[in-house]
Formats: sequence, structure tokens, C-alpha cells
Amino acid sequence: MKDMDWTVVDARNQFEGLLDYIEQAAQDEPPLHEVERSLFRSLLALGRTLLMCFLQKKGLGDCGRSLRLADGQVLLRGEVVSRAYRSIFGEVTIDRYVYGSCEEGQVPLDATLNLPEWKYSYLLQEWGLAFTCKEAFAEAGQTLEQILGLGLAVGTLERVSKKVAGRVWPYRKQQPLPKASEEAAFLVATVDCKGIPLAREKGTPSKQGTRRKKGEQRTKKKMACVGAVYSIEPFKRTPEQILDEVPRNTAAAQRPSPYHKRVQAELLDDKDSLFKSLAEQTHQRQSPVPKPVIFLSDGERVLRKL
Repeated sequence: MKDMDWTVVDARNQFEGLLDYIEQAAQDEPPLHEVERSLFRSLLALGRTLLMCFLQKKGLGDCGRSLRLADGQVLLRGEVVSRAYRSIFGEVTIDRYVYGSCEEGQVPLDATLNLPEWKYSYLLQEWGLAFTCKEAFAEAGQTLEQILGLGLAVGTLERVSKKVAGRVWPYRKQQPLPKASEEAAFLVATVDCKGIPLAREKGTPSKQGTRRKKGEQRTKKKMACVGAVYSIEPFKRTPEQILDEVPRNTAAAQRPSPYHKRVQAELLDDKDSLFKSLAEQTHQRQSPVPKPVIFLSDGERVLRKL
């Protein structure tokens, strides 16, 4: 058996150990949730071993003594360099050849595996971001650690979030407009905003007890803004259906659904950029046949003015 096949043997041993555990657990009669917890932890360990097996099967990315680039440049094969890769199963080490210098060379295996810029796997980043959508960064990291036995630091989650957020607008720009034949009768633009007080940075002196200038807020704020553009068919109702709760609830089940609803949320210093984006989308979706535009917001005067 080849030396590189040790991970296969290890994986088989781990799987056999799982089967043995099930046999023993059936006799010992532990609580089912404890069996579930133990199996999950063991499956994570098995997943890490299988991932290592996959990486060993892929090899070192050896393309020969030299590598010719698209521009004709030829790079010589250098040394084997290791990098850490933290997956949902745990951290593994990836060994691969570097062609050219270690600082500016080419790593064929990295390109083949589509490795992320950081050591954190795309799947781990994806799960971390999914949790940060509903929890603070610290709580999201704790949730990941509770489930997977490993977590992402607050600073890491913040950097990942900022990096992914920076790709949103280029991605949106690439999305085609909805076909005119798939639009409904009315275009709707809607927006809502909420001022978010910002925590004072460490080392920043407090202004407590000092007199504020005219128009100066007690604390600095940014605007949490959510906007959307969509088309929708008219929803005809009688005044009685609108005013009377029972008919209103009955009619609500027949309410038409939005077509091609595109939502965006941002934390902004002001609302102007969001409204410019909504106006641009609304204008683009007016072609080739103009449609009535409905603007929905609360009663804030600034929103109505914008």
C-alpha cells in the first residue's frame, strides 16, 4: 500500500469505530440526544480525514520542471510550500508546489482547488455570514463554535463581511434587467431608514457635559436603509374591504405578489446614494413602455423630499 493511502485506512478505521459505537450504545441505552451529539462530533472528525484524503489524492500540483504562462513567461518549479485551510470539519494543511518566487509566483494547485485568499474555506465563510445576518459578530462566532467545535473571531467575521459586501454592487451591475414582458402594470419603489447610534471608538474623548453646537447630535449616527424596486398588478378592493377587518383579511389572501423584487440594504452616512440607486433602477425598468410609479415610505419629510 502506498504511503499516501494512510488517510484512507484512517477513514475506514474511523467509520468502523462509528459502527462499533452504535453497537455498544444500543446495549448501554444512553439518551438519544447524547448518541446524536457523539455521532455528529465523530462525523466531523471523519469529514476532516476524508478531506485530507482528497487533498493527498490531488497531489502537490506538479506541472513539471517549468510552467509556461499565457503571456509566454516561463516559471521554474520551486519548493513545496504549506498553507493552512480551515474547513467546517477543522483545519488541515495543504502542501503544494510554487512556480517562481514564493512571494509572486504561481501555485497551480491553488487555482485548481479554487482556494480562498484567506485560510477560511468559502463554506465556512458562507455559514459565518449567514449567522451574522441575524446575530452580532461575537454571537455568530459563538454559534459556529457551539455547532462545529471551531469558530471565527469577531475581527475575521468583520473582514469577511466587508470583503463580501464590496462584491455586491459589481454583482448587481451584472444582473440583467427583467424582461418587459415579465413586468406587471405598476412599478413600486419603497424605502425605510433608521438612524443607528455609533459606539465611540477607544481613545476618543467623551463629549459628555460639553455644550453641543447648533444641529449637532448627542451621538454620531449612520442610517440603516432598506430599499426595493418591483412591479405589481393592481389590487382592486371596495372601501368596505379596506376598512372592515374580516373582509380585509379575506382579500389579503388574494393580494398579488411582486414581480422581480430587488432589495438592497446599506449602512450610510446619508440617504442620497440609496435614492439615486432606486431612481436608476426605476428609470431602467420603465423601458420600453413607461409605467405608473408608486413610491411607498413612512411620513418622514426627508424621504418624501428625496
